[in-house]
Amino acid sequence: LVGSFIIALYATLTDRRGAFPASEVSRQFVMAGFCGGFTTRSLMGLETFTLILDRHPLLGIAYVTGVVTLSLLAAAGGYRLGRSFEPGAEVKTIEECRALS
Repeated sequence: LVGSFIIALYATLTDRRGAFPASEVSRQFVMAGFCGGFTTRSLMGLETFTLILDRHPLLGIAYVTGVVTLSLLAAAGGYRLGRSFEPGAEVKTIEECRALS
């Protein structure tokens, strides 16, 4: 959740129109390199698999659904916070958000 928030915040702040524009190389290093390693889904996969092996498939489904939902909400929070640093900025469309990555 923290990683999703950080990636969205950093992507918004360092976009070419963001409050702190950064080069694509530095953006990719932070978002894919540092944050990508931080937000790996490997642990989520292992924990879900363990729940299924322990005969708790519904709990596994609830866990995955909860993590994905909360990650999306955290990303939205990071985006909104990042946009707040831009004077007079408005929330972007989904197409403009895709251009951040």
